[in-house]
Amino acid sequence: MKRFAKKAEELCDQIAEAARELDLIATAQEHAYEPELEGVPLLREMDRLLRAHSAVENLRAPLTRLYLQRSQNAGDIWRISFASSLFRTWWQLTARDPSTTKPFTSFLDAAWQSLSADELPFVKSWESAIETARARARNENPGEAPWRIDEKSSL
Repeated sequence: MKRFAKKAEELCDQIAEAARELDLIATAQEHAYEPELEGVPLLREMDRLLRAHSAVENLRAPLTRLYLQRSQNAGDIWRISFASSLFRTWWQLTARDPSTTKPFTSFLDAAWQSLSADELPFVKSWESAIETARARARNENPGEAPWRIDEKSSL
């Protein structure tokens, strides 16, 4: 959502720049008595761009609010995804379900730090990410543990 808001802001800036350029062209053409450029009525196109600019600008605040609301409720999506991506590997190595306790959390810490010890934030606890990832897996596959690959996968 944040990326979409950033793209909306970039689009808004591009539209504003195009509208300014069209305004300059239209102003110059008014003096030359040519209200069209290659068959395109410039003033009408400028008006469309300004409406689009306004629409994108009106979306900026609601998108920001929506992003903030969802990011607070959804948890850290990167940590949740990272944890769930290692469920199957953990199962293959240990034949045990991932849990919110050691040794699985130690396994996650080691994998997390192996990505880039200097640039990644320290994760104080994986408990919430693991619980959320497990709950999402249960919601998507009721009664199953999709990380279990060599047996029936039932919980």
